[in-house]
Amino acid sequence: MSDPFTAAGFNLQQQGDWERLALMTAGQGDTISAGRITYQRWRLDCGVELWAHVKGAGSVVGMSIHFDGRARFKARLMKRLPRKSPFDIAVGAWAFDTISTSTGSEKNDTIPGDFPFVFDAPDGATYRSLLLPQISEIQLAAFAFEISTYPTEAAFAAAQQQDETPLAARAFIPTSAFAQTSDAPPASALLAGVVLQTEQLENRVGGAPFTWARLETYGGEVDIIAAPKTIAGDVVTGGVLHGSFWLSGRVTAGQRRKPGFMERLAG
Repeated sequence: MSDPFTAAGFNLQQQGDWERLALMTAGQGDTISAGRITYQRWRLDCGVELWAHVKGAGSVVGMSIHFDGRARFKARLMKRLPRKSPFDIAVGAWAFDTISTSTGSEKNDTIPGDFPFVFDAPDGATYRSLLLPQISEIQLAAFAFEISTYPTEAAFAAAQQQDETPLAARAFIPTSAFAQTSDAPPASALLAGVVLQTEQLENRVGGAPFTWARLETYGGEVDIIAAPKTIAGDVVTGGVLHGSFWLSGRVTAGQRRKPGFMERLAG
């Protein structure tokens, strides 16, 4: 098992390691404001993004991680889901790849999308002005807990014959579908997909390499980030990978409303 920071090439053994990285992020990052909430976004040359949570006069109270990748995923954004911290906001969405987007489609009026899922947003506090619901493009990064790989779709299908519930080569099963509570559904999923591109990247700040892959899965494309120790086999272009992941996403082209008078006063 891995965690998102380990998946992206960090080795945070102790609380002090995490705190030093958060302070470094706050010092190196670009300021992104959301009313009275401030993020400091530090984008590393390997594509990893660190988001420091800054409160008041510069106190660093948290940090999130994301990966700025090439994959794009179409979704119907439904609602904002608050977490324990006002900096941490998740989004409840429906995948919207295979359903027609025609405004005259009766199916669009009765079915929100292909399937529901949840993703955590590193810049979630900026989404309070996001118009919901809406269909938008998102960049979805999946940080691996563990991965199994197969050289071809045929090899994956053969391996699935031994399971009681075989998966298709492109599958997206949100863990939130099995959650016991709807208050804070997990932003995680079981994914299977075909590798379109892959590359070994070096996190110079974290000091360790990691694997990136652009994965074609059911519903769209996802950027995969994984520590080498969590991968069973080799990730190859045209092959299939299957595993469990934490999902971090950013809305790339969402429509927003203008803030009201009281919101502007409140900052």
